[in-house]
Amino acid sequence: MVEGTGSIGQNVLNTLNQRTQQNFKLTDTNESGGLDKNEVQVRAEKTGQGQK
Repeated sequence: MVEGTGSIGQNVLNTLNQRTQQNFKLTDTNESGGLDKNEVQVRAEKTGQGQK
């Protein structure tokens, strides 16, 4: 292993974790701590992903 590269992986994980949390907060509109069916359906309609 190359010296001094250990923090790069940690930085990548931290960045991904922050982005995931931000996306989740935007989607969880009623702040229930989870996504209910209505929130998932709205997300699917906005992004065009999932089944219709």
